[in-house]
Amino acid sequence: MSLKHALLGVLSMREMSGYDIKRHFDRAVHFVWNASDSQIYRELRQMERDELIVSRLIPQESKPNKRLYRLTESGTAELDDWLVSPVDASYSKEPFLLRMFFLDRTDEEDATELRRPVDTRFARSSR
Repeated sequence: MSLKHALLGVLSMREMSGYDIKRHFDRAVHFVWNASDSQIYRELRQMERDELIVSRLIPQESKPNKRLYRLTESGTAELDDWLVSPVDASYSKEPFLLRMFFLDRTDEEDATELRRPVDTRFARSSR
């Protein structure tokens, strides 16, 4: 689990600027993952070098130019592969909850499989 996957998930919703991404983190994703502005922008640059995202510059008259980021096919594939990969339960942040946040990207079978460990644990504890 990494910041990369959280950013890919956020960008799977729509094309966004770095400011929009940070705002989305602060309003929704921060419950399961947090990141500073510098961490987000550093990771966005790396993801662009890795061709997981692309960006385009929007000229603005009275403000600095705006850079918009969007997923590439490789970025979408990376996100979708990560969503259905095994969860590392020893990780200190909440990868399971972040996956639940983006669960609508998976089909019903993958969603059921992803929830299975938690469903099993709850079933055992309610006996």
